[in-house]
Amino acid sequence: YYGHKGVYENQLYAGIEDLLRNLSADAGLFIATSKLEKYALVVLDHFNIRKFFTGIAGADASGVHAGKTELVRRIIRLYGIGDSGATVMVGDKKMDIDAANDCGIESIGITYGYGSKEEITGACPTFVAASVEELGTLLLNGGIQRPYK
Repeated sequence: YYGHKGVYENQLYAGIEDLLRNLSADAGLFIATSKLEKYALVVLDHFNIRKFFTGIAGADASGVHAGKTELVRRIIRLYGIGDSGATVMVGDKKMDIDAANDCGIESIGITYGYGSKEEITGACPTFVAASVEELGTLLLNGGIQRPYK
């Protein structure tokens, strides 16, 4: 179902396209998703936001390469990201924050996504954002370094 219809039932959060545009002007943006990579690309193309991302690492059809830590490490390795202090993981689930911790990078847990506020705060992210606006403040104006470029 997801591959034929569900990919088109996604919605962008209000303000996220502008935030991606602003971030991508100065930073490399990457996606690490446990969804099948081919479906993630369909979603990005459907919303015309693929252009904002430097790279993507998603699960393969066998499901073997679907662990979030493994996907983040693949991005770090493929793109030669060496300064973990200039890298931040944004995620809405505990596994996203855990992957950031496993990889030694900062994290922003968003509480407006699929995970609950309790799940995100319980995972102990470096920062928490309750809206796209708060996320933008952290990434564009905040006290954290910009993502890798």
